Amino acid sequence: YPTAHFSNETVESIVPIDGEYTAFTVTDGTGKSYTARKIVLGTGVRDILPPTPGLRENWGKGIFWCPWCDGYEHRDQPFGMIGDISDMLGNVLETHTQYSDIIAFVNGSQTAEGEARAAEKYPDWEEQLAAWNTTIDNRTIASIERLEDGGDNRGENGDQQFDKFRLHFTTGDPVERNALMVNYPTEQASPLPAKMGLVIVDDKINVTAAMRTSEEGVFAIGDCNSDGSTNVPHAMYSGKKAAVYLHGMLPYSS
Repeated sequence: YPTAHFSNETVESIVPIDGEYTAFTVTDGTGKSYTARKIVLGTGVRDILPPTPGLRENWGKGIFWCPWCDGYEHRDQPFGMIGDISDMLGNVLETHTQYSDIIAFVNGSQTAEGEARAAEKYPDWEEQLAAWNTTIDNRTIASIERLEDGGDNRGENGDQQFDKFRLHFTTGDPVERNALMVNYPTEQASPLPAKMGLVIVDDKINVTAAMRTSEEGVFAIGDCNSDGSTNVPHAMYSGKKAAVYLHGMLPYSS
């Protein structure tokens, strides 16, 4: 459409302009400035992955964080979960309908303090893990080696992916798993929300039901915001929702 224009430059700052209506000066990395009545941030978040060799290289290809986005394609295969021991039962409750051979790789977090964190969430966490036939491996992971690529190795119907990984530890023998689910925090991918002083809660830009941020005239969509947009259809919906609201508000001050 002739109403839309694209620029591939990095936005360095977004500064409000005092006046009757909301307006902003947007400056990119080349020093060029634009004026906008409304701002929509779709800047995303970044996964904070540890430097374990093989993890980042295989991220999103048999190693994932969302069991609903990637779990079905790896169903009924030997499954591993990597993360703090306090997250393991929550992971099992999300995935037990798809897997029966589960190992929780808790990476040294099974300490008295770690078990206390787990008990704070689920007092009977040990009994439940045992009931779901989940084994805990507390060794420290040294590296993750890919043995098979599920992108090339699919089932007859194409609805299964057969990845395979070998986990190496600082002690003892390695372990093989076909898929791995992980629990790691995220952070804002762009410094703009912090520069603009937007309210951020649990590393997400706080928004209303209309995708409005704490700054009048500024909206946030996708997984950078607090509405739980963690997949593409939901993120697209939040963008559509913001567009409808901001278009209706253009004649007004906010």
